[in-house]
Amino acid sequence: KAGRVTKIPTVIVRIVVKAKPLNIPAPAQNKGNIAATVVKKAVKIIALLLIPGVLLTVFFGKYILLFFGKNYSQEGYMFLNLLAFSGVFVSINSIFSSIFRIERRVKELIFMSFIGASVILALSYFFLARGLLGIGIAWIIGNAIVSLVYFVLSFRRKGLKEKKSIS
Repeated sequence: KAGRVTKIPTVIVRIVVKAKPLNIPAPAQNKGNIAATVVKKAVKIIALLLIPGVLLTVFFGKYILLFFGKNYSQEGYMFLNLLAFSGVFVSINSIFSSIFRIERRVKELIFMSFIGASVILALSYFFLARGLLGIGIAWIIGNAIVSLVYFVLSFRRKGLKEKKSIS
C-alpha cells in the first residue's frame, strides 16, 4: 500500500501533462516554458491533495489507529506522522523524476534510485534500535537527501546550459 501512495504525485504529473487544455499563451509555447507550466500545475494539485492529507493524518491519525489497538496506536501514530510529512519530499522527488524522464536523463535517474535506496536502507539499519519510529526517521531523512540531490543535479545542469549559451 505504501508504494501506491508514493506514486500519487507521479500520477498527478502525468495527468497534468496529458491534459488537453494547458491554456499556455502562444508566445510561451516552447519546451522549457511548457515544462515549467506543467510543473506549476502539478505542484498546485499535489499541494491541494497533500496539505489536507497531512493535516487529517496529524489530527485524526491517532483515533483511526485506535481501531487496531492501543499499543499499535501509540507507536504507529508517530510513524504515521513521519510518513505523512515525508509526503512533501516524496512529491518533490516524484516531480523531479518526471522532469528527468522528460529530459531523458536516464543515468541520473538510475543514480537517484541507487542513492535513495542506499541511504534509506543504511539509515534504517542505523536507526533499527528505535523500532518503527527509527524506520520512519530513516524514510524521511532519506527522501529529504534525495530531494536535495535532485535540486543540486537540476540546478547544476541549468548552470552548465547557461555557461554554454554565454560562450
